[in-house]
Amino acid sequence: MVMVHLGAIKISLMSPYIVPTSHFPFDVLLENIDRRFNSNAVKILTAMSVFNPSLLPAEEDLSSYGVDKISCLGDFYGKPAEVEFDGITYSSTLLLNKDDLISEWAIFKRALLQERDEIMKSKSLEKAPEFQEVLELKRSAAYTGIFSETFKLIDIMLSIPVGTATAERSFS
Repeated sequence: MVMVHLGAIKISLMSPYIVPTSHFPFDVLLENIDRRFNSNAVKILTAMSVFNPSLLPAEEDLSSYGVDKISCLGDFYGKPAEVEFDGITYSSTLLLNKDDLISEWAIFKRALLQERDEIMKSKSLEKAPEFQEVLELKRSAAYTGIFSETFKLIDIMLSIPVGTATAERSFS
């Protein structure tokens, strides 16, 4: 029996807590990592950066800005989800309409650019303010009917937890 000393802790290689690498389930570990950090989730979270006013280009480059990201978000949130439980398939309703979202985006990004520029002028800012101005646009009654799908997407985005610390603490 081989003993490994880690400070005051002694662990034998015969310990039930030590697993030889030849018996370690690496495939299960990799599968869990892929499931938790899959590329689709990263792609969706990255696409949400389209609402960051500091990333908006100049007016002349605005026409194609964010169309691919809004389309990605529309694909993900614009289709019903199906979940099977105990042999029964449950379907959700559409969260938003992708076609309307893309149409609204063409106008919304111009309104967002205009709002960003006005805030920068009025407050003499050198750098664009962050996401809070999107929320200011959302609160404006003039925009609520025009950008209904866009604001649904912003509500979804705001409901996504920023971290997992609270959930992880509850399991430990």
